[in-house]
Amino acid sequence: MENFIKEFNSYFDNFSFKEREKQIDTIDKKQFDILIIGAGITGAGIAREAAIRGYSFCLIDKEDFAFGTSSKSSKLAHGGFRYLAQGEIKLVRESTTERNWLAKALPNLVRPLGFVVNAYEGGKDSLTKIKIAVFLYDLISNFLSKYKNKNKHRYLKAEQIIKMEPEVKKEGLLGGAIYYDTNVDDSRLTIETIKDALAISKSKKIESYAFSYCKFIGFDKDEDNLKVIYVQDRIGGLTHTIKGKVVVNATGIWIDQTLENANIKARLIRPTKGVHLIIKQQRLGNNNAFGLRSIDDGRFFFVIRREDYSYIGTTDTDYNENLDEPVCEKKDADYLLNTINYIFPKANLTYKDIISAYAGVRPLILEERKSESAVSRKHIIIDHGEIKNFVTIGGGKLTIFRKMAEDLILFLQKKGYITYKSKKRNMSKKDYLIAVKEKNLYKEGLEKLGISKKYFDYCIRQYGKGAFIIFDYIAKDLKLGKPFIEDYLLTKAEVVYHFKYEMALTISDVLERRTESSCHIHYKKQEELARKLAQFLMKFYGFDKDILDKQVKDYLEKIEKNTKFLQENI
Repeated sequence: MENFIKEFNSYFDNFSFKEREKQIDTIDKKQFDILIIGAGITGAGIAREAAIRGYSFCLIDKEDFAFGTSSKSSKLAHGGFRYLAQGEIKLVRESTTERNWLAKALPNLVRPLGFVVNAYEGGKDSLTKIKIAVFLYDLISNFLSKYKNKNKHRYLKAEQIIKMEPEVKKEGLLGGAIYYDTNVDDSRLTIETIKDALAISKSKKIESYAFSYCKFIGFDKDEDNLKVIYVQDRIGGLTHTIKGKVVVNATGIWIDQTLENANIKARLIRPTKGVHLIIKQQRLGNNNAFGLRSIDDGRFFFVIRREDYSYIGTTDTDYNENLDEPVCEKKDADYLLNTINYIFPKANLTYKDIISAYAGVRPLILEERKSESAVSRKHIIIDHGEIKNFVTIGGGKLTIFRKMAEDLILFLQKKGYITYKSKKRNMSKKDYLIAVKEKNLYKEGLEKLGISKKYFDYCIRQYGKGAFIIFDYIAKDLKLGKPFIEDYLLTKAEVVYHFKYEMALTISDVLERRTESSCHIHYKKQEELARKLAQFLMKFYGFDKDILDKQVKDYLEKIEKNTKFLQENI
């Protein structure tokens, strides 16, 4: 174990909250190949691709890593089944290829999930249409592909569906099919990708950095024609100057705001809001995920099985309000529940069944005269000619972040913004350093530490090899293995891990992005959890009480905004 911890530290110890101040204080004296603004999954992927190809980078974000869309998605790495109907064959091929690679590279985090699609009498999707769609979906995914989706689709008769999913609507059911995509914790994928990028850079003796709460405020160039970005450290309060050969704007829904800060006039993004409701899986009774058509407007949305929970969503509506604080409203919840209660008539879900809700904003590329759902999920790369060496990448979707990153790096090479090193895609030969591929790792001796099989599996799923660091913390101090609140797995050892190896800095960082606590704990219990976490951080690390109280207040305000409609209508 000692050798493992030493090796783990050699890769990831520079991503500790204790290292942040020391690192950012020296940033003005350094020069990088690529400066990346925006640390969602797109920016994280660019950092990792850069590291593998031998380029130095500095990655910044005005909030926490994965703060925006990358922590508020449908928690899927998927090929885009519904894009088949829109004729987006290339996008589906691209997405399924990347989904298949992710399932191989990070199998503990990216896991197979079956989706049932049903045909009903008079419905928009006929049985023949469904059969053709699932056949094409797997064909596009696997034909001449290096990485395959080993979970093949199956056609289902009505009686097979009822046996598999007894709670589903039976009247008018003609049959259907089951196809497979993958479950993923989006924010953990983003954070693991950033950690991997830093670790790979470190292994190659290349200085690279990633900073959250570091806001881009301006752009310039120096006497050597290097690009300069001015950033405000929102933790330390100082303004820093960071130099590089090229600046990449990967800020997602904030792309237009970032361009404005760089004195570039352009409107590229059409923000659309997507909402999810979370309930206990037992309450709905779905054994698999479902692809559904809204009975109101025919839009496609999901019921997603995530262990003990079911995520229902997403909506798709234009959004022109505060990009930092999208919220779930009553009309959003009613829209989703209306169809759910029609397809699962025995459930009769009400507001009382909703544990939590969240809203995210998609950074769709602006296309005139198209509905929200019809806007393409393709990505674009734009070279802003009026300010040389400033490039924007936007659009796309979480699943294809690796392809987006590769396209961006090749674009920068072709333009001569970075020195040409390699056209070869080495990335596909390297898996995540954190990944766990072995099965049946649980040792009975761990029970003596209070580590149950359920907690063991949960930690492996979420943290990969990092789980063994957490178990070591517990072995050395059994108190760290105690959960914060009853009937929820999150332990103090995990929080120590978040601060030491994942640059967690706030209460929200832990509960919203390092874990799914903000989703899985009932909104009425969130205050208890947040305050107990604050007490632990004050005692264990000596953090300032007033600062922690402010963090708790800010976190609970976010919870309250997304559940206000519940509290007002129950």
